[in-house]
Amino acid sequence: MVGNVRMMNALRLPMDGLEEIVERLQAEAKTVECWFSVDNIVSGIVAVADTVKDGSRTAIEDLHHMGLYKWP
Repeated sequence: MVGNVRMMNALRLPMDGLEEIVERLQAEAKTVECWFSVDNIVSGIVAVADTVKDGSRTAIEDLHHMGLYKWP
């Protein structure tokens, strides 16, 4: 199965020790998006990170100058 953590918890599937890995990933500012289970045991995860690119500041400044981006 593939799903999110809410689904895996609702099905009461054992995490097979992945809790520590998830905590480490979250401490690294990564988000665990997909959870995989095989034979009713959570056996894998996919984490993503949204890192700031070198040109981000310049791109946002350009958007401000064009009037296309306003911070709330």
